[in-house]
Amino acid sequence: MATEGAAKARPRYYTPAEVAMHASPDDCWVSFLGSVYDLTKLVKSNEGPLVQPIIKCAGTDISNWFEKEMKEIRTHVDPITNLERPHMPMFLLTQVNTERVPVIKNTHRKY
Repeated sequence: MATEGAAKARPRYYTPAEVAMHASPDDCWVSFLGSVYDLTKLVKSNEGPLVQPIIKCAGTDISNWFEKEMKEIRTHVDPITNLERPHMPMFLLTQVNTERVPVIKNTHRKY
């Protein structure tokens, strides 16, 4: 017989449709690498052009921004400066301190 505490510890899964319902600057969720994140506070505290890529991708999966194995933002070498830079689909992005971003749910499943 399962205890009440065990039922509460069970993970909650979100579908892409549920994540897609949070697709605005005032309610901004994204999923990546198997987890769902509420980035609303990040967006509100960093208004301006550097947060626009996150707003444009709100409600979607952004796993393609990250290296799956290392869980780091993808990089590329700039052909002009020969420096390694973050490779973002929309170029510039505000810096994210992932230790302070709330994880809503660890999905543990691919969709």
